[in-house]
Amino acid sequence: MTPRDRGFMLAKGAACGLLATGALGLLFPRALSKGFGVTVRDPSALAYVRAAAARDAVIGAMVFHAALRKRRKALIIAAAGCAALSNADLINAYVTGGRIARPEHALHLAGAGIFIAILVSLAP
Repeated sequence: MTPRDRGFMLAKGAACGLLATGALGLLFPRALSKGFGVTVRDPSALAYVRAAAARDAVIGAMVFHAALRKRRKALIIAAAGCAALSNADLINAYVTGGRIARPEHALHLAGAGIFIAILVSLAP
């Protein structure tokens, strides 16, 4: 198996993770907010959790499609965007959570790391 094949396989796995995160966030937004690193208590704020969940589901579908069709350039762009979003989510959770590092924040770092690994494996 070539590094590119591994990158496409890893992208499919990451896409499934995003799809699952999106589904869980739409169905159980309060629980997902806790896993995000910022527990939402205000019922009206759950709309933003659902919006982020929908974002993750849509991005997951796009990444999965690009990986399935082996659209290398599209996947490189998507993976770069996903790595940036993972870092933005980390900063958002850290700042909103009172600038206290929490174990849940490691999920955002792991997401960024996975998408960076995809980028490296798909590099020319």
